Amino acid sequence: CPSLLLLSPGFLFPLRVVTIVVQSVRRLSLPHCPRTMFLSRLSRASCFAARPSAPYQSLTFTARPFSAMRFTESHEWVRKDEDGAYTVGITEHAQKELGEVVYVELPEAGLEFAQGEPVVAIESVKAAGDISAPVDLKVEDVNEKLVDEPSLINSSPLGDGWVFRASFADADKVSSLMDDAAYQEFCDNL
Repeated sequence: CPSLLLLSPGFLFPLRVVTIVVQSVRRLSLPHCPRTMFLSRLSRASCFAARPSAPYQSLTFTARPFSAMRFTESHEWVRKDEDGAYTVGITEHAQKELGEVVYVELPEAGLEFAQGEPVVAIESVKAAGDISAPVDLKVEDVNEKLVDEPSLINSSPLGDGWVFRASFADADKVSSLMDDAAYQEFCDNL
């Protein structure tokens, strides 16, 4: 059987890993596929890919990192965190286009920016550019690690390479940004 895709209501938090230890193979078994498992109540998760490990004693479910994110046409991503704040960074596509990032100029916490206004200056070996505000926002926190290690944007643009955290003047505008499928289609048509 191929890996099983499970869907469950709720909000997905990127890169969260949930391991479920199974007492017996019989609990997993459904006709024609001993690796298939149905879980109706996975807390705070919406999409998981299952990979069985030897010999069906444990399954690890890894959350897909894109499901809870929204994207802009200028290749920024936005993710709502558990505490209600929003984290902003650049996409995998943007970091590939930039090449090796060598410098990031971060804003000060407390500054406010209008939608589309440059928030962060970023330089790479190929080019220089800006990370713009996806919606009207107030910067709450910045990723200080990027000052000494700007390459985190290349190695982990959707994780440790996040750029800043913000509160949004109108959080409802986030839902008007592109979801995974729309962003992927947008990139495919570039």
